[in-house]
Amino acid sequence: MCLLKRGPQSLPVNHLFMGITLFIYLILSGALNRNVRLLVAEISSPESYTQINFVSELGMVIVTTIIFAALIYILLRTFNYQSRVYQTLFALFGTSVIFAGLMLVVSAISASIPLIMTLTFLSIAIWSLVVSGNILAIAMETTLFRGVLLFIALAIVEGIITVLLFGDQSGFAVPSTTPAT
Repeated sequence: MCLLKRGPQSLPVNHLFMGITLFIYLILSGALNRNVRLLVAEISSPESYTQINFVSELGMVIVTTIIFAALIYILLRTFNYQSRVYQTLFALFGTSVIFAGLMLVVSAISASIPLIMTLTFLSIAIWSLVVSGNILAIAMETTLFRGVLLFIALAIVEGIITVLLFGDQSGFAVPSTTPAT
């Protein structure tokens, strides 16, 4: 799926794999959100560089994941594709695990060079956006462009809800993932 060759329909409906994928997604997203927030703090104001609590980051990731899943369900149900919700979420979370893992490796390798880390994060984020848009496009039987636009719209709505819930201290969504990947 990360190479845009398959869609969510090629995934099995397996609750165990979905649970394992979701667990790994939550852990990696929490760690990645923490790293991204530390990077932003280091670049924007290195003199006020502080550590961020992983447990609070994980709590925000759990809430944003629930919001994201609800938005996907609402979107697919609205257009009468509710039978595709499970596999679409499985595909989105699964690909997000891959991209979050890549970003964590990049952040570990280039932690001392914020510019390289930032450029690599942006490259992987764009790739993730296209993959997530492709998954939505296939699930909704539309074009890749519309799928990417739908994913961006979902990320904006998720971001607004997250800011309303947590204020300005909220984490980045990684569909992600997050959604905004």
